[in-house]
Amino acid sequence: MAADVHNGEAGKAIFSEQVRAGGRTYFFDVRESKNRRRYLVITETRKTGTGRQRASILVFPDDVEAFGQALRKAEGRLQNA
Repeated sequence: MAADVHNGEAGKAIFSEQVRAGGRTYFFDVRESKNRRRYLVITETRKTGTGRQRASILVFPDDVEAFGQALRKAEGRLQNA
């Protein structure tokens, strides 16, 4: 994916971070659409009995701040449990 980070083509990942957690892997990708708008894709992949399962959510620039606030609140509840 490193080639996508540097070529700047529309629809390609321009940033990618990977987090491994047990049998799950999370990818945080900033992508750029054909009209040059950026958005965040968070993808989880996990091992299943028959292979891998994958789920993604998209977070658009207008929603990033609220998404981050909700994530930090949830993180606080996990840490204080």
